[in-house]
Amino acid sequence: SLRDVLTPDVTAVLVAPGDAEALGRALAALAADPARRTRLGLAARALAPSYSWARRAERLDAVCEAARAA
Repeated sequence: SLRDVLTPDVTAVLVAPGDAEALGRALAALAADPARRTRLGLAARALAPSYSWARRAERLDAVCEAARAA
């Protein structure tokens, strides 16, 4: 899940599913803080390549190879 990949207040702002009030507060806080938006965006962009389809396929291939070798 995204909670396993993203780090709260480092790569994302996470709120509980279905909590519209928390989402509204989080969006308002981001709207009021351009530096935080930039910091979160840069951190998330730096993390994103590790989760590309190509990288995921490489990891799956490595797991399959290890299983075959065992």
